[in-house]
Amino acid sequence: MNLVNDFSQGEAISFGWKAAKKYFWFFFFTTIVYSIVSFLLSSLNQIAFESIPTMGIVVRLFLDIFLSLLLGIFLIKMSLQVVNSDTIKLKENFVSLTLVLRFFGATVVYSVIVGFGLLLFVIPGIIWAMKFQFYPYFILEQGLDIKTAFKKSALITNNLKFKLFLFRLTLGFCAILPIAIIVVVGATLYAFLFSFNLMMSVAVVLLLIVGLILSFIVNTISLIAPAFVYHKLSSSTQIDPELQPVQLDQDLVNEVASDTNFKSNDVPEEMKEIV
Repeated sequence: MNLVNDFSQGEAISFGWKAAKKYFWFFFFTTIVYSIVSFLLSSLNQIAFESIPTMGIVVRLFLDIFLSLLLGIFLIKMSLQVVNSDTIKLKENFVSLTLVLRFFGATVVYSVIVGFGLLLFVIPGIIWAMKFQFYPYFILEQGLDIKTAFKKSALITNNLKFKLFLFRLTLGFCAILPIAIIVVVGATLYAFLFSFNLMMSVAVVLLLIVGLILSFIVNTISLIAPAFVYHKLSSSTQIDPELQPVQLDQDLVNEVASDTNFKSNDVPEEMKEIV
C-alpha cells in the first residue's frame, strides 16, 4: 500500500522553539521537582540501607528506573498536549497502571531490538531505532498494545528513516552546541582573565547560567519536536490519491445506458454499488 507521509524538520524545530519559550517555566519547574524528589528518595534510601549497601544499590536502581519511567510518560503526555491543543492540563497526564506496565514492556522490547541491531554492524540498529521510535506516542495517546504500536510506528515512518535519522542528528547537535559554547568561551575567558580571580569567577558563573538555560531550552525542543513529527505523520498518513477508487458520474452512466438501450435494471447490483 502506497502512503503519503512527510514532515518538515524546520517546521518541527520551529514549533518546538515556540513551545519551549511559551512553556519554559512549566518544564523548568517540572525538572526541578523531579530532581528534588530523586535526591530525597536517594538520601532516604542511603539512610535506610546504610548497614546493607548491596540492598541499597538494588533499591536505588529500582527507584531510578521507576522515576525515569514516570518522568518519561509525564513528559511525553505533556508534549502531546502541547502539540494537539497548545495547552497543558496536569490531570490528563496521569495514566493507568496497565498503561505504565505496557509502556515499560514496550521500552524493554525496543531496547532489545535496537541493541541487537547495533550488534549487527550498527546500521540495522539505527534503522530499527528510527522505524519504531514512535511506539510511546501510540501507547500513551491511543492506548494501543505493544505489537500494534510498533506496527503503527513502522507504518508512519515508511520511506522516512533516513530523514528521521538526520532529524535526530540535528537535535543531537543542537543539544551539544550549548556545551561546546561553554567550553570554548570558558577557555577563552580563562586565557585572558586568569589573573583576575573575581572577574573570572563572575564570568564563569554567568557562563554556566547561560549554558544551563540554553541546554534546557534545547532539551525542551528535543522533547516537543518529535511529538510534532509524530502528530504530523500519524494524521497525514493516508492512501495515495492516485489509488483512490474512481467515482463515476450518475448522469453520465444513465446517458451511456440510454444510448446503448441499457435499462437500469439490467445493471448488476455489484456495478450499482461501485457507481
